Amino acid sequence: MSPAPSAPERVILHETLLALGSRPDCRVFRNSVGLARDPKTGQHVQFGLVKGASDIIGLARAEPLHALAALERWAHLLPANDLALIRAALAPVGRFLALEVKSAKGWVRPEQLAFIEMVKRLGGIAGVVRSVHEALALVDRP
Repeated sequence: MSPAPSAPERVILHETLLALGSRPDCRVFRNSVGLARDPKTGQHVQFGLVKGASDIIGLARAEPLHALAALERWAHLLPANDLALIRAALAPVGRFLALEVKSAKGWVRPEQLAFIEMVKRLGGIAGVVRSVHEALALVDRP
């Protein structure tokens, strides 16, 4: 089930967590960032990763599919030991995933954009998504 285009952020977030969490190639977690008052001490306590960190954090499996396809085409020319080493070198890897979920009219704060840009710069998958479809497309992008 996909939320309506005008769905509130919490609905999009919930549906996106369900959609990505059901995939064998993703592990996702809800990341709430904020400040709360400890009821016992009265002190303020920060929670979440860092200010600006995305709503959904996780890992997405990334496989070098093109390289594996090319390897299989030429596998018969390689010694078995070399082939095993090359396959191991091309094993799947996990990429850090950071999705900032917004409603159709939701706005992104500068610190959220900065977090997304940092994740991208360091090789992760990150972006602002306004629907489950956008989240899935971002994760599946090569």
